[in-house]
Amino acid sequence: AKNNEEACGCVRIFGPQLEQIQSLSLSPREIVGSLSCITFDGDPQEYLVVGTALLDVDPEPRQGRILLYAAGTESGSTRFDLVSLLQVDGAIYQLLPFQ
Repeated sequence: AKNNEEACGCVRIFGPQLEQIQSLSLSPREIVGSLSCITFDGDPQEYLVVGTALLDVDPEPRQGRILLYAAGTESGSTRFDLVSLLQVDGAIYQLLPFQ
């Protein structure tokens, strides 16, 4: 980042015409390591799962988060709302489906 500004990652959601419909802000010095769309048995709701890494001075991130966003609609547009988060040791490089 320039002029001692901290980098801040985000997840940008684009519509079918490649227009940006939402931007999900992350914490300062947090970057996305993996993304996945999932559903759970018995729950018709679709979710976006974001795995992140919190950057620091070490070459390998020591902390990360798993963010769970629920997909919904608002005024005819798809929206994602944060429904859960989990702080973890280390970066999240891959998210795999499970039941």
